[in-house]
Amino acid sequence: APAPFGNAIWNNDFYALTANTPGDTAAKQTAVDATSKYDMEGARLTSVTASRKETWNINGIDFDGSEKNLIIGGPISEDINFFSQEFTLASSGKGPLQWTTLASFSHQKTDYAAGVHVPFFAPPPAVQLNTGDITNDSWGIGGQVSYALDSGLTLIAGTRYSKESVENHMRTTFNGAPTSAGQNEKTTWTAWTPKFVVQYAATRDAMLYVSATKGFKSGGYTTESVDKVWNPEKVT
Repeated sequence: APAPFGNAIWNNDFYALTANTPGDTAAKQTAVDATSKYDMEGARLTSVTASRKETWNINGIDFDGSEKNLIIGGPISEDINFFSQEFTLASSGKGPLQWTTLASFSHQKTDYAAGVHVPFFAPPPAVQLNTGDITNDSWGIGGQVSYALDSGLTLIAGTRYSKESVENHMRTTFNGAPTSAGQNEKTTWTAWTPKFVVQYAATRDAMLYVSATKGFKSGGYTTESVDKVWNPEKVT
């Protein structure tokens, strides 16, 4: 019996793609943000508020990249609603001691539908559809202080506490029938990310510094498979 993939053309050109499925993408984004500042004695309070809405609709992705009708993606759609609020209170004087404090919050909800059509299983064609929503909530507080010495040496220290929560609800159907491959999970990560810097103004045009810091990026879920959550990234 012939292989289900047929005799697809092998293309030796790395930058050339052989595909037979037309595709199209439609996207719309609207956003608004506002920044307000309030000066007080020795400090400035800044508020940044932002809101964004995105809509994506994708059809006809040739996943197999060949002239055969093997794996076709679509329709894929996303409706994203995002809101963030950040407050910073920072020193505004010109003395050797400078400081900044921060509090932030963001919320994003993504409603999605992702379909995959596999014609080479025909008959009947195999169609998998993942639908659901992902909610991301992020909180953060932190601060930084620096002190400049007369010798040109400046000492800087700061830290941030981050809390990230991701909740995923996904339902999966195969040829219209529900499967057990869905997800209904919520995961929360927290991290302290300190920063220490020693910098020296050697001349008016040159600065030397030594820095030690930690970074954090939260994990999440994928809408394209039934894999579980991926872990956050941390770097020192």
